[in-house]
Amino acid sequence: MGTTLLMDIECRCEDSWEYVETDVSHPGGYAMMACLFGWRNYCNYDPIAGQRGLPDDVSDKLSQFDPLSCSWIGLWEIERIDWSETAEEIDSRTSFYDSEGNYVTKIGGFSLPVETEDEEYMSRVWEGEEVTVTLTEDHFEFDAGDEVTLVRELRDREYAMNEAWKEIFDTMRKLADEHGGEENVRLVVAASG
Repeated sequence: MGTTLLMDIECRCEDSWEYVETDVSHPGGYAMMACLFGWRNYCNYDPIAGQRGLPDDVSDKLSQFDPLSCSWIGLWEIERIDWSETAEEIDSRTSFYDSEGNYVTKIGGFSLPVETEDEEYMSRVWEGEEVTVTLTEDHFEFDAGDEVTLVRELRDREYAMNEAWKEIFDTMRKLADEHGGEENVRLVVAASG
């Protein structure tokens, strides 16, 4: 089962935070959910705003969210993220590359139909070593006989960025221009699923 984010932006108006109507929606990508909030943290990031619950001064409109599934992050925090910072540990999932070195997919636990004399190859992958094996049967997007390179990779925070998240952050920046600065804009999110 996947996780979806319900997200809204609030801006500080005089002495209180108010919900602002925007078109932000779940942008996809577990990596950014992990980077910001620690949810689905396969990349093993140290989350910026890990599961804070609802802000004490949340707007009336967003107070209906279940605080146990919520967090929030201010634009002032987003603007100070070091996107080159790497995760604390290598990714919990294994990346699959084809024989030309092209990324194909990444997954968590699995069993492979492989031809190898090295019975410890998965232990080496789990320790971060790059290992190439030959498949004996069709598997995922690969055919029997294909060479597949397996590796668990260390991710930087930039890995988590996609165009939809960039748009959300740009929307927040525009609102900051209208509301007196980055300290007056925050994203409130609830995880579902």
